[in-house]
Amino acid sequence: MKCGLILFLIFGIFQQGFAKDMRVHCQAQFNGEAFLDTQISLPESEKNLILAEVEGLQILLSSLRNEKIELQVYDANAPIRVYSTGELKNSSDAVELSLWGRDYLLDVSCSLP
Repeated sequence: MKCGLILFLIFGIFQQGFAKDMRVHCQAQFNGEAFLDTQISLPESEKNLILAEVEGLQILLSSLRNEKIELQVYDANAPIRVYSTGELKNSSDAVELSLWGRDYLLDVSCSLP
């Protein structure tokens, strides 16, 4: 019994040391025009990876645990931050975020490729 528990703990530690990256496909439109369409490999526990910048807006992506991601848009001119969080487990799953101001409309979407 003790040997099985020890092997289980060792395997758990070994598995944590080799975390998988998540492949993510992200797209964005600014005022109706596409300016971002990319696939990235998002390392587990990656925080605030900059995907793009447009007109003072910064689009960031973070990896949370259990296949969850967080999209963030930071508007340095306002200043404001907007977040959207969700799970990407199936090809039909997506995390989306829209932000609009007097002079812009920004739509961002990330899904599995």
